[in-house]
Parts: sequence; structure tokens; C-alpha cells
Amino acid sequence: MNTENATLTRAQGTSPALCENCGTALQGVYCHQCGQSCWTTTRFFGSVLADLLENLFSYDSRAVRTLPRLLFAPGGLCNDYLQGKRVRYLPPFRLYLFASIVFFLIAPMLNTITVNPQGNLEFNFVSNQEIEEAHLSSSLKDKLKKVMISNPREFLRKILNSLPTTMFLLLPVIALLLKGLYLFSGRYYMEHLITVLFAQSYLFLMLLIALLLDKGQETLAGALPLQVYLNVFSHTIVRLCFLVIPVQLLFMLKQVYRQSMAVTIIKFGILSFSYFILMLLVFVLAVVWNVVTI
Repeated sequence: MNTENATLTRAQGTSPALCENCGTALQGVYCHQCGQSCWTTTRFFGSVLADLLENLFSYDSRAVRTLPRLLFAPGGLCNDYLQGKRVRYLPPFRLYLFASIVFFLIAPMLNTITVNPQGNLEFNFVSNQEIEEAHLSSSLKDKLKKVMISNPREFLRKILNSLPTTMFLLLPVIALLLKGLYLFSGRYYMEHLITVLFAQSYLFLMLLIALLLDKGQETLAGALPLQVYLNVFSHTIVRLCFLVIPVQLLFMLKQVYRQSMAVTIIKFGILSFSYFILMLLVFVLAVVWNVVTI
């Protein structure tokens, strides 16, 4: 098969007859000469997401055991993994990768961030006070408003695209903070990093569930009988989700590091405050960077 036919075959969703890397005739999914897969990475988004889910769920039942445990007992899951019970669960990095990809793909579709006619950012699930308190220079504020009014969707897309990378780079910093809080726990730095990966994966998925429930309630508003009762029930579930998150993370610290509840509460407060400041800093830096580079 010539190159043109191979390209056509690939576009139709089947494997090409020649390896795109070395040109060797293929006899299977992988090239026996150089080892490259016959599947191209430049495909439709749906097929890429399908591959991610297939890789996550197809080979074994680890995902089936990991995700419910993560949502309902993140501390137990992390503790088991640190104690050596690893083969039954997804590796923490793969779990974090899946949770972050799903969160940052779906959350923007829920209109969690909007722009008002004056060019100001509005958050549908977070107070705008963070932006008001950010000490941006007047020239940056003026430029930000101009950008938001002229092309808000593109600007928000750039900010959201930069957040996954900056948040990932922030994980080692949070693990270092955890190491400092539990300096005499006898744990290695990588154990703290694994704890952070599990905690952040849990946070992503719980926030996504809360946002989906909230968006579902808005979509069905007025479309069903007894909507008032459904509305109250939905808002109650969303509030419970936001209440459960800090409680679960607190008990996660208690279960993993096994200190008294009083000490754990103090350290959890320090960690939560530091995390909030770091997240705010990351977001402000992402906004400033995208304003300056436009």
C-alpha cells in the first residue's frame, strides 16, 4: 500500500500499512523494526479521551477498586498504598493524571467562570473577593479589562490551559510543606508527594461532582414537577459535597500520619491556609502572565 492509501486508511480509523517512523511494512499494531505504535497521536479528541479511559479501565480492575475508595475513604486508600498494598490500586500519578484531565476538560464546560459586560471575571462557585484583593497595577488592570471585553473566551481559554501545568508544578511544593509539618514522622519525601497526589485527585473529583450536580439542577430548573423540592435537595447535596471535602482530607491526614486529632486539626489548618494562598497565587500569576504576553 502506498503512502496515500496508508494515510487514507489511518483517517478512516484503521492502522496504516507502513510505519510512519521508519517506513517498514507493518505486521501488527507495533512496528517490529523500531517498536513504534501504528496509531497516530493526532486524532480526534474523542478518540484520545477514549484511549485514556481504555488504558485506565481495560487491563485490570484496579480502577474499579480505586475510584470508589478514593471518593469514600481517601485516607484508607493512601494508607494502604503507603503500606505496600499497591498492586490492587492505580498508581497515584496515573490517578492524578486522570482526575486532573477530566476536571479541566469538564469544568470549563459548566460555565464556572464567566465575564460580565464590564470585563470583570465572575466565578459561579468561588467568591470574587480573591480577584478584588489581588494587588495588580493599574496598567495591568486596564489591559485586563480591555482583553476581557475584546476577546474574553480566548483569554479564559489561555488561563484554563495554563492552570493544569502550574498546578502540577505546585504539587512538589505542597509535598515539601507537608514534609515540614511532619518533619519527625520518619517518612520519605516521596511518601508525602504520594499523599498529595491522592489528596489532589480526591479534591478534583469531588469538586467536579459538586459542579455537575449544581449544573444539573440549573439545567432542569422549571422543567420537572416538584421542582422546588428537587432544587432544595440538589443544593443540599452540593453543600454536603463541599462540607465532606475538608472533613475527609482532615481524617486522611489523621489516618496517614497517626497524630492526635488536636495536632492534626492545627496542621490541617496551616496546610489548608497555605494551599489556598498558593492556589490564589497560581491563578493570579496565570492571569498576569497571559495579560503581559498578549
